[in-house]
Amino acid sequence: TVEFTLLMNDLFDALNHRFAAEGLTLESKDFHVLQSASKWLDSWEQEVVRGEIHKDLFLTQPTAECLRVTLKSVQELSAFLLKECEFKYVLTAKMNQDPLECFFGIIRQAGGQNEHPTFPTFLQLYRMLSLYSLLKPPQFGNCVVSEKNQSAFLTLSDFREVFQSAPFQHTDKMHDLKEKLDGLISEETWECDEVFEHDYSDAAVVDCIVYYVTGFVSRKLATQTSCTICKDALVGQKGISKLPEADLVNCKTRGGLTHPNVHLFLLFKEAEEHFAKHAGERDVYDRTTDAVLENFTFTFPCAAHKEDVLAKLLHYYVCLRMRQYCRQLKNKHVKKNQDLRKLSKLV
Repeated sequence: TVEFTLLMNDLFDALNHRFAAEGLTLESKDFHVLQSASKWLDSWEQEVVRGEIHKDLFLTQPTAECLRVTLKSVQELSAFLLKECEFKYVLTAKMNQDPLECFFGIIRQAGGQNEHPTFPTFLQLYRMLSLYSLLKPPQFGNCVVSEKNQSAFLTLSDFREVFQSAPFQHTDKMHDLKEKLDGLISEETWECDEVFEHDYSDAAVVDCIVYYVTGFVSRKLATQTSCTICKDALVGQKGISKLPEADLVNCKTRGGLTHPNVHLFLLFKEAEEHFAKHAGERDVYDRTTDAVLENFTFTFPCAAHKEDVLAKLLHYYVCLRMRQYCRQLKNKHVKKNQDLRKLSKLV
């Protein structure tokens, strides 16, 4: 036991040289330790082959092979560097994979609960860690005021103009946007809330999403009716809408997305408010539809199909929200189970 402990101690020292004063050379004691360790491993294995000791007293096959590869690789690489490349010494600690394991540990930690990221997730985390910095540059001090008449913020319209511009104007629009970004960077404006415009009159994110969903449902319902009045009432204006709630549709559309009728949007907005109140209850469908019918006055030009259209609209939207809500609960449940499994590993 004493000889084995001393051998392991010398072997670890030989494989962990970090300073020039203790560098590995062909004449050093540690190089002979590596050679003797290889012979000792082979002789130990031969004792198992000859039946002198039980196989349980030897290393497992993968461990023995990995140790043999490590010893042989360090010896041959060190000899090559010292003889062929005329190195004065070799720092064997630089040959280990600790930095690689540390890097993958950082990637797994940045992924949160995702301990086994896929290839696209790995690339995304790598780019994020390459560009992200916790240090925030100073904003105050000796400042020089630019004489250029440049807006202090980037607005949504700046990005919209780039994507919706004609092909021959696309390059110029991109160039103007890059110049604006370069100007903000030169002024040391780094944070998101310092770059993008604070327009509190803009529509809420929920309203933009409800508007987008309203257009989807309206288009689906318009294909199921043959009434001309109903079709005209379900679809709103074409092209770009100036409503604040239409920003999401304006950004994503390439000519195929539908702007809904404003009255339908108000109906879905009312339904969303009541669904949010009763989402955790068993009879959420009945409570939401009853609350909308009691508190909202639906305006529709076709009197013959008004009730039928209202029933279909509410049914489509509430069912859609119920599916989304169930999916969110499932994801939360999966995440909670992952946290519990991770905690169980620490016990």
